[in-house]
Order: sequence, then structure tokens, then C-alpha cells
Amino acid sequence: MPDSQLVIDSALRTIKMESEAVARLADHIDQAFLHACDLILATEGRVVVTGMGKSGHIANKIAATLASTGTPAFYVHPGEASHGDMGMITEKDSVIALSNSGTTPEILTLLPLLKRLGVQLVAMTGRPQSELAQAADVHLYAGVETEACPLDLAPTSSTTAALVMGDALAIALLESRGFTAEDFAFSHPGGALGKQLLLRVEDVMLTQKQIPQVPPYATLAEALMEITAKGLGMTAVVDQGVLSGIFTDGDLRRALEARPDIHKVRIDSIMSQGGKTIGQHQLAAEAMRMMEQHQISTLIVTDEDHHVQGVVHLMTLLQKDWPKMEIPADTALAIQLLALDVDGVMTDGRIQYSSDEQESKTFHIKDGLGIKLLQKAGVEIAIITGRESAMVTRRAKELGITTVVQGREDKQKALSALARERQLEAHQIAYMGDDLPDLAAIQWAGLGACPRDACPQVLAAADFQSARDGGQGCVRELTDALLAARDQLQETVARFEL
Repeated sequence: MPDSQLVIDSALRTIKMESEAVARLADHIDQAFLHACDLILATEGRVVVTGMGKSGHIANKIAATLASTGTPAFYVHPGEASHGDMGMITEKDSVIALSNSGTTPEILTLLPLLKRLGVQLVAMTGRPQSELAQAADVHLYAGVETEACPLDLAPTSSTTAALVMGDALAIALLESRGFTAEDFAFSHPGGALGKQLLLRVEDVMLTQKQIPQVPPYATLAEALMEITAKGLGMTAVVDQGVLSGIFTDGDLRRALEARPDIHKVRIDSIMSQGGKTIGQHQLAAEAMRMMEQHQISTLIVTDEDHHVQGVVHLMTLLQKDWPKMEIPADTALAIQLLALDVDGVMTDGRIQYSSDEQESKTFHIKDGLGIKLLQKAGVEIAIITGRESAMVTRRAKELGITTVVQGREDKQKALSALARERQLEAHQIAYMGDDLPDLAAIQWAGLGACPRDACPQVLAAADFQSARDGGQGCVRELTDALLAARDQLQETVARFEL
């Protein structure tokens, strides 16, 4: 066994040496750095980053950072460039070449070709007098006094310095371009920030009975009752589905100054005409900006003909529990069984009866495909529902779901029984439900999930919250998220591509 203190001393020495190497880079943020930024900002094509060996790994990471922060970039291996990949570089591109020594043969071989193309070249080396540095249009110094490696051989401090210089370049370009969080989200649609910022108004708006609304002929008293019942501090005034105006608590204060008879005065005589509106397909972030700009807390969602489709409230946008759509890879990989509630999850919760008392339900076709794809990935699907329905039996048969538990109010006990039969533990099970009978099962399962319109207690307990309502594709969002976290989504999609 190695001496413990020697190991600790070695680690601390490495951190100290590399920290000092990074700190010395500040002395080299100069006119050359400004020139490099100007050159890249003026690039009409893409930034091609190249490097060999360990510098190649750093170059690859720099290219990825540039691309995700607003500068289109990609990595080209210098050895492959000499065997065909040079065709990836065009005269409109610029190149960043990394080589600590500045003498890497594979990169030097490319210099005449880059010059012939007329491509602008930024070299990042530790030797300003090297051939690569001298041939470049701009040289960025990223040299170190010594490597952290005690033999002064393995690239350690030098690669760290190059990585930090690349980050400094990327962030300086980001700020120069005015790159925003929304721009970042577009580059990272699979991440938590991307999913939040790319949510649309339709994903967060209140709909149908949740919308506070009264007709134009309603009295002030009736409007006050609607405002109180819906709890948003306002009501839309709607004439045959079309928005006429809005009445807020501010309008109320102004109206009360005239001491009106609240049982006689019509709401259309004291409402604010029109009101601020937004379309359902616009980004939720745009709704937030509009509210901040106009200092309001509510927007009416309308279509092009001013028909009211919903309402979005500031608290909905600010709440910390916006759709929780990220599933950790280790959690997803452990899941072997996904159990689903039916009413309010696989359906929208409504039950219809025909004249001959036959029951009908509506299932979402996208949920069905998601279930089949997850089954092919090796995850068993089960149904646990509190009611008994022939429609559920039929849908389960169509989807190849053989485990269907109906008429069970205690979902958690039913789920535990399935786990014992399969010798599974809680962390190997996912459960999706929407209402109080599902709460214990969601809390017990390794992954508890719910649709967007679940009851507040379920929303608070769930690990995964879909951006869709029950029966509107929420199961598909869960299955896609599981496949993505298991790194199986691209493989699944590839089966459907040409």
C-alpha cells in the first residue's frame, strides 16, 4: 500500500502547480487575445478546432464549448485531415490549432493547405517562436513553466492551461455576441435549463374550467365571485368565446371609488378593454418578459381571432417546481418495471357513457408507442387502476401489457405485491399517477411521476413531472425521458429513420 501522506502531498502539489499555471495566463490576455476574438467574430463560416494527442482532447472540448455558447464550431483530427477530412474546412472558416510545442508534425502538414484556402489561423502554443506560432495570423500563449508530472513529460499543466484559455475565449465571444440563457437553452434542449426555457405557453397555461371568465353582461358581484373562486386576482370578460376585456383587482379598486351598486353595474362598463394577450405557441419565457415589462401578473392566451384559450399566471412561471423532466441516468438504468394509473394519466380522466350505459375512454396514440418502445428496451409495463373497465383490458391487450390490476384503491400495496412477485426493490420501479390514491405509490417507487395537471400533493411528491396533462401524451414524455437517460433514445429513433 502506498504511503497515505505521500499520496495526499502529490495531489496537493499537482493542484498547486496547475493553479499557478492557470493564474499566469492572466498576463497573456492582451492585444493578441482581442485580435483572436475579432477574427472569430468576423468568421462567416465555422470555427474548426484541431489538435493532436492530449491537445486533441482539449481541442475537442473547446470546440464543444464554443458550439454550445453561440460560436458554431467543430473538431477535426489533424491526422484524418491529411486523409480526406481537409474537405470539411472551407475558405469561410477559421481554424484554432493547439500544440504546446508548436511543432506537431500532423498540424504543420496542414499549414500550406490552410494558407492556400486563405483560412485565418489562430495558434495556441507554449512557444511563441515555434513554426506553428509564426505561421499563424494570431498567436495565443498558453505555455507553462513545468508540467505537474514529476518527470515533466505527461501533458498536465499545459493541457489545463490550454483548456482554460479556450474557455476564456469562448466566454469572451459569448458576451460579445450577447448570447442569452434562451440561446443556451436552444443548444441544450435535453438539459434541465433547456426544458424549462423552451417550454411554451400551452405547457403552463390554465385551461377550461380553470380560466376565470364572465360574460359582458355579468354584474360586478358576479365578477367578484369568479375572481374569488379562481384565485388569480382577475377575470377575463368573454363574449361568445371572444375576449372583450379584463377586470383585475386594480380595476376593482378604481371602480369602488365611485361606490357602485355591485349587484347592478355591468362588468363591461368598468372593465379594461382588450387586455394583454399572448399566443399559446409562444415561449413561456416570452410571457415572463411581457409580465415584467408591463408590471402585470396575468396574461390571457388567445388565438388569432381573439378566442380565449387559457390564462397564464406569474406564479405558475415563478414556482420552483416547474416540470421536473430530468431523470438521473443511474435512476433510469435501475428501472425494470413501470406501472401506470389509467384515469388522469393514460386518459384525461373523463368517462363517457352511451345511451345504453356503455363506458368509453380516450387513450393517446403517442402514449401507446412510447409504451411499446420502452417494452422493447427491456422495461415491463403494468397497469394499476382503482376502477374496473373493459376499455382498460382492451387497451392493455393492444399494447401487450399482461399485468393489469383493476379495482384496487390501495395502489401502493398493489405495487408492492408486483415487486415481491418479481423480486424487485423499490428503486427498480417507476410509477405514474395523478391523484391522492396514487400518492403513496409515487412516494414509495424509486421514480415517482405525474402529469402536469396532477393534484398539488402529487406534484410536490413526484420526481418527474410531465409538461403535458393526463391523456395528452404525458406517458410518452416519461417513456422518452427514461430512454434518453438510459442512452437508448437515439438507438430507438434510428429504427424509424431511412
